[in-house]
Amino acid sequence: MSREEKIRFARRQGVFIGIDVAKRKHFAQFIDKEGSNLDKGLSFSNNREGFRELERRFSAFPNLDHNILFGFEPCGDYWKPLAYYLKEKGYPVVLVNPYHLKRTKEVIDNSQNKTDPKDAYLIADLCKQGKYFSPILPEGVYAELREASFLLSES
Repeated sequence: MSREEKIRFARRQGVFIGIDVAKRKHFAQFIDKEGSNLDKGLSFSNNREGFRELERRFSAFPNLDHNILFGFEPCGDYWKPLAYYLKEKGYPVVLVNPYHLKRTKEVIDNSQNKTDPKDAYLIADLCKQGKYFSPILPEGVYAELREASFLLSES
């Protein structure tokens, strides 16, 4: 997808949800097309119940019609369970380059300080600007082939 296509796709979205990923607890920030916070944010567990809690929160926003773009900073493999869950539900999932995130931190408050709400907001904002890439989330036989290839390379 070209940069222009990413921007056009992002413009069709109504809500951008940036997720700061961690091993046990993620933090989500919800912004609109103008970059305004729609909610105070949400800390949720990295498990199915936490994912349902996230879904309940954004489902409460009026007039969504599935026009939501989820953005993650790839952090190990901790983002993958949520990404597969959202993909299964039909939501688009994208990744933000960690280097871009680090370089834009000063834009918010003129400091490099890291907080979960700040990082989640920046992830959502970078998605809104079309500065993301699409992950490859293999399913079915392709996921099995990837796993087999990984296991063979370890032996």
